[in-house]
Amino acid sequence: MNDRKHFAQSTNVPKPHWPQNVRSISVEGLENLGISDSGELYWDGKRLKVENKVTLNLWQNTLAAITAGSALVVAAVSVIAYICPPQ
Repeated sequence: MNDRKHFAQSTNVPKPHWPQNVRSISVEGLENLGISDSGELYWDGKRLKVENKVTLNLWQNTLAAITAGSALVVAAVSVIAYICPPQ
């Protein structure tokens, strides 16, 4: 069955665990995929935007803030101990 909506979509049966509108790429479509010297992906000459976002929940943010604060305290104590060594 050929119900593809884009020329670069394969006519193969879509994978059942993929979203309904996503199909594998056709051999003809591979001609439009490119990669730069630095590893960036391009489609038909246009750079693809790839994002890696990390979102922390409240407890993770709290723990990160406590850890950063502790590191600052340790750094401050180390600087004070270096400037004014104990007698």
